Amino acid sequence: MDFGKRSKNFTEREKSLLIEVAKEFVCIIDNKKTDGTSVEAKKRAWAALTNEYNAVSETGCRTEKQLHALYDNLKKKVRKNMSDDKSEMYKTGGGTFCPKTTAIDEKVVALLTPQFKPLVNEFDSSAPYYNIDNITQKHGEDAEAGTSGSVVIEVNDEFSGEPLELKSSKRPFSPDILNAVSETPRKKKGCLTEIKKKSINSLSASIIKTKKEKQSNKDCITKKKLEILELQKQQEVLKLEKTKNILELDIELKRVLLESAQLDLEFKRKTLNL
Repeated sequence: MDFGKRSKNFTEREKSLLIEVAKEFVCIIDNKKTDGTSVEAKKRAWAALTNEYNAVSETGCRTEKQLHALYDNLKKKVRKNMSDDKSEMYKTGGGTFCPKTTAIDEKVVALLTPQFKPLVNEFDSSAPYYNIDNITQKHGEDAEAGTSGSVVIEVNDEFSGEPLELKSSKRPFSPDILNAVSETPRKKKGCLTEIKKKSINSLSASIIKTKKEKQSNKDCITKKKLEILELQKQQEVLKLEKTKNILELDIELKRVLLESAQLDLEFKRKTLNL
């Protein structure tokens, strides 16, 4: 192999082939352990993956280092594209936007689902967004399959604080209903958009409330600190006044002693003159 010559860029076909071959070794090459046994197992897995890839590749042989770099770059690109899509979704409030994720990204997510899709946690501040995304995806799958699953959407009403439930039927869709659904996608999308807007508004209100409470606590702490400083100042003033009084008394005492000494000296002089 000529190391001075740059290799060809990976094509979409090669990227898909790498993902397909990596399915057999993903539990080893993505193992987070770093002990000697795991590192050795990863080396053997990458060597086997490279051999299997080159055995079925139709565009030329690739080295283990090249495939490893491509695998890492694909994961980085998926994370960036998913983050950008989520940011755009929040900006539009759940409206339409141009997604950056590609078919290759979807294959990587399917291969490494636990790394890209968080566990369900209803106490997480981002839980409403993930729940809404899952509901939207399930509705789309049900519409494509021609059936409606049992879906319950719970959204906290920002005025009453009580959960609102929207339930769908378990009966199969008839062709007329499917036609009606296909003719009115905007209404369905508008409903989900309203739910997302309410969730975003509720989350924003919670964040603002938390910030206000934090600022109030800071103000209270600052006020207490000022009170302590004021007390310390008063104590220092009293201490200085006490020291001043002591010094004045000492000066007065020394002045009286000096006058007494002068009188005594004057008396002795007069006695000697006599």
